[in-house]
Amino acid sequence: MQRTKNYKLRLIEMSDTFSTEPLNQNMTDLDDALAAADSAANALAQRVTALEVHRLSAGTYTGSTSGVTVNVGFKPKAVIIGGSASNMIVDKIPAADGATGGYLTSTGFTIPGTSNPFCYSGRSYNYLALA
Repeated sequence: MQRTKNYKLRLIEMSDTFSTEPLNQNMTDLDDALAAADSAANALAQRVTALEVHRLSAGTYTGSTSGVTVNVGFKPKAVIIGGSASNMIVDKIPAADGATGGYLTSTGFTIPGTSNPFCYSGRSYNYLALA
């Protein structure tokens, strides 16, 4: 009796005596393989769901006197901003209550441009947004 290349299922040949055993064993092997594939797919789906809850986005924006709005695709809980390499500035933007330097939005964050150290015109800033 020969076997298939990938899953080693039993191939009944014309010269073999008919028996249900190879057919039943093939069905058992296929059922086991499908169950293992379903289990792996479910485990992967759970991991993806867990990762989606803890999103993050990193990128760069350029400051402007009129301010900058950055869309990260989700509502961040915090944003860390880095300034120039010689003068690293790290700050968390508070909730959109207007109290200090910036605003979290439903899709990212906004940095006002007026005298804001996170939005000097023409300067590049790195950010990390965390959900």
